Amino acid sequence: MSDTTPEPVILDGVDDLVYRACAVLAGTQLDLFTPLKDGPLSASQIAEYIGVEMNKLRPLLHALVIVGLLTVEDGYFANTDEADYYLVRGHPSYQGNRHKYWSDVWSAALLIAESIRTGKPQKKHDYAVMSEGELEEFLAGLYPWSFDSGTWLAQNYDFSSCQTVLDAGGGSGALVIALTEAWSHLQAMVIELPAVVPITQRFVERAGATARVQVKGVDLVRQSLAGSFDAAILKAVIQTMSLEEAYRVLLNINPALKPGATVYIWDRPLDDSRLTPQDLALFNVVFPSIYEHGQKYTVREYRDLLTETGFENCELHTVADSNRIIIARKAK
Repeated sequence: MSDTTPEPVILDGVDDLVYRACAVLAGTQLDLFTPLKDGPLSASQIAEYIGVEMNKLRPLLHALVIVGLLTVEDGYFANTDEADYYLVRGHPSYQGNRHKYWSDVWSAALLIAESIRTGKPQKKHDYAVMSEGELEEFLAGLYPWSFDSGTWLAQNYDFSSCQTVLDAGGGSGALVIALTEAWSHLQAMVIELPAVVPITQRFVERAGATARVQVKGVDLVRQSLAGSFDAAILKAVIQTMSLEEAYRVLLNINPALKPGATVYIWDRPLDDSRLTPQDLALFNVVFPSIYEHGQKYTVREYRDLLTETGFENCELHTVADSNRIIIARKAK
């Protein structure tokens, strides 16, 4: 213990981080970046466009200048390059719907202590009991990320010898919608809980992907799957359940895969220290509020799971540290 009184550097920095995040959340909820797509506008012009009071809006606009998503000159606000590219509705790279995901996860984050204290998730994600409206809104918030994930997967892995792909727990289907768009010969099947299937089907139909993406309702924790797939993708699935449930899911998927089929588990696992990557270790703190048993698992835990359920050649692929994928093959 040092004799010097420490400065509360970490404590003093918390407010700034929270208010920056809240400003971005509010800006995307109000969709105030879209009116600026054609050039700078005054605060009153933006307020009129989105139907709010200028005096209420102005502090948010200045906060977003500080954050770096807007600029201001002579009282006129403009999008920065990042905001113009990602936050203008109608742009192919639009990610403004992230606010739906942020609202859900951040509200859960406020209940971490109570979830730990009671041993029960206070903002539980349970697709089986959510209303259709709640489910669709939640999956819509994840859609841009999921689609980008499919595009990234298509660009970084060779699917030329693969004909059929299984997307287990695929949510909106956005990942394989993007993947089959890039690799047009692929046929994909999204497996989801029966309650989710109608919603997934709507996303697939809206994307015009029904000829290449099918949807099937199966509870993979409790039901075995039939089929003959060349590859399986599980993105953000294992982390939502206990290791025992994950074991059953992998056992139930195994019979539907051809010998030698590739399995991509895209849960961005932790290193065995559970401290790195730091962004993932920090995100892990919210899991007790959302899932009954889920959490970020370690690379070793994934390797053990895969080995015990009939898979081999398990490897961790890391790209820029944020995309961490466990890849294995079904034993021949």
